[in-house]
Formats: sequence, structure tokens, C-alpha cells
Amino acid sequence: MLRLPGRGLSGYRWETLVEGSAVELHRESSAPGGAPGAAGDELVTLRAVTVGQATVTVLRRRRWGPAPEADAGLRIAVVVSDPPGAQA
Repeated sequence: MLRLPGRGLSGYRWETLVEGSAVELHRESSAPGGAPGAAGDELVTLRAVTVGQATVTVLRRRRWGPAPEADAGLRIAVVVSDPPGAQA
């Protein structure tokens, strides 16, 4: 599970992209707390669906803004394999 911090009313949102078929993503938002305009975090759960590889890219950006900077996100390489002792 990834916890992506919310940015309130700043206009920034998290975008996710999956390359490959080994995993699927499920996204949900946690309830914000505190002052009006506060943002809740976004929770992203990765679930293995088949043996293989996938790359998950997570970027923080404004929809109307320029391309995100290199440090505005992360890229995760995922390898899903059979558990030890599994029969093919």
C-alpha cells in the first residue's frame, strides 16, 4: 500500500500509471481532518493478478500545469512470481 499525501486546495493531484499486466491498482481517499480545505491522503493498493512484471508510476501534478519535475513522483518496478514450491 502506498500513502500519497494530499495537497488540499493547491490543485495538485496524484496520477498513477501501470505498464504491464502483473498488478492492478485500487485507489481510495482517506478522510481529511483539521481545518476546512485540508486534504486527506490517497491510498493506493497494488494487487498481484498474474505472474510477470509491471512498472507503476506515480506523479503529483496539476492538470493544467507543466510536466512534473523528476522529483515530483516515483517509479516502482514490480515482479510477481510463483511462491516457492508452487506447481506450474
